[in-house]
Amino acid sequence: MLLILLAGCWKTDVSIDTTIIPFENATSNTAGWVERVDSALACPDGNPASIYLVYPQTQEGPLPGALVLHSGAFDYIQAPAADNPLLGQNYAGVDDAGLIRLEADWASQKVFEAMGLIPRIDASEDNLGTMASALLDAGYIGIYPTNCWGDLWHNETPSAGLPNLSSNSELDFFARNGGALAADAWDFASGESLMETGALLDTSSTLLIGLGEGSRGATELMMRDGVNPAGLLIDSPIDELEDWAAGDAAVAEGLRRVYLDSDAEDYNWNQWTMARMASAAVDELPDIPVAVVYSSIDPQVPAGNITRLSEKFEADTADRCEIDTEATKHVQSNGNIVLARDLVTFLGGGDKPAQCADQ
Repeated sequence: MLLILLAGCWKTDVSIDTTIIPFENATSNTAGWVERVDSALACPDGNPASIYLVYPQTQEGPLPGALVLHSGAFDYIQAPAADNPLLGQNYAGVDDAGLIRLEADWASQKVFEAMGLIPRIDASEDNLGTMASALLDAGYIGIYPTNCWGDLWHNETPSAGLPNLSSNSELDFFARNGGALAADAWDFASGESLMETGALLDTSSTLLIGLGEGSRGATELMMRDGVNPAGLLIDSPIDELEDWAAGDAAVAEGLRRVYLDSDAEDYNWNQWTMARMASAAVDELPDIPVAVVYSSIDPQVPAGNITRLSEKFEADTADRCEIDTEATKHVQSNGNIVLARDLVTFLGGGDKPAQCADQ
């Protein structure tokens, strides 16, 4: 899909009237730009979904990319109306700016939070932009698609890339396309599609990074033909959907919207575990650095939820790092610059972080 650069503005804590602004994060040592590109995909509120690029202000040549899928992409309207599907009580609530996670403005703010450019919009997540800084300082072009569909980066409607990716539009009254935009962003990173941008991108090597709920999208991307990252980071994933749904009826309802379920009792949640998806993807990949970072006391992840996923990567990837931060927080690597730098070095083929359990 061809993505076109559009002039416009987006909503943060200040008014911004250009598509390019400086990247200003105190944890970065590199002067960078943040550039917005609007895609052809529409958010549920009718506005275009965007992709943001972070790259050095001075580029002497093409740089490798790092595709980063942000956290928090899970939401739905409990009882939507066909003529106004975003009107009504939503699962995730309203943020301080009055936005819900099914709006383009919220998704842009979420990326800005992930970059550490605005105050946190979700206090339960440790998003201070340290991963964005570490990538920029290490010479990567950050590629940050926005997810305004609340679909855990899963859906593509109509489904063209993998089977059963369409969302349940009969319940939502809109189509979800988080998986489709993630795939479009990968196509750009790998040179399969073009975007008009000032970034000089080397399409031969791309890191794949999932933060929080973005981890599920990263694993799903790897199931697609032609998605062969040079390194993979999964941070604070929720793997076992059945486990997650069993603890909260509201979560189960949201998963039915995303995974096109008509009867929760008959639905096989396990067909979309990350461990199962990794089984379909990892065996076909060359040995690459794989980092799984989590906390065994993450308040947003059921205890023991990623055991099978961890075992899968341990069995099938030679260059692997597992880190349990044992911190009471969600998203581990985006609030700690030392950890972020160590992980970026490892993903790029360098030494393992000292924190790795198998170091």
